[in-house]
Amino acid sequence: MQQKHVDLSIEDLIVNIIAGDSQAEQRLINEMRIYERVQQMVYGRMINVAASDKQDVVHEVVADLLIALRAGRFQPERAPFGAFLWGITRNKISLYYKKHARYGWMSSVEDQSAIEAPLTIESEQQTSLLQELLDLLDEKYREVIELRFFEEMAIEDIAEDLGLRQKQVRNRLTYAFQLLRQYAYGDYSLQLQA
Repeated sequence: MQQKHVDLSIEDLIVNIIAGDSQAEQRLINEMRIYERVQQMVYGRMINVAASDKQDVVHEVVADLLIALRAGRFQPERAPFGAFLWGITRNKISLYYKKHARYGWMSSVEDQSAIEAPLTIESEQQTSLLQELLDLLDEKYREVIELRFFEEMAIEDIAEDLGLRQKQVRNRLTYAFQLLRQYAYGDYSLQLQA
């Protein structure tokens, strides 16, 4: 016997999902083109990310959406469904970048030897972001970063030009990178040292 197809509103589908109806979940995903909508949002915002990682994020968003709907967390009186979906998507994208080294140019400065290596910036977007972050630094930290990596000066030359010991230059570079990492991940609580 073939089931009769009944048009249900999104609210009706969600009520059925809360009640445990797996067919309602499937209909929501298919009829509302959830997978395609999430894919558009993810691919549009994760520009320089591997396709397999983007696809993982899409799957995580759809899974989290279904979990949230089953738990009754969607409240249509608070926001439309599209905003709810975008919120979940935005959170998953944000978590992806927190888990992975979004700022590849900063993940390479975990030890002192990285300060000696040349800085590699892979995209215009990273250059723009780096400049915004550098603007947040105190002048003495921004200056050593700019001299070392943009002017490509050796640490010995920076020390001589600024009248500092090489150890002081290395310390400023290390601390500047710590600050940049903090700022990049949204933690502005790390105070500048005098």
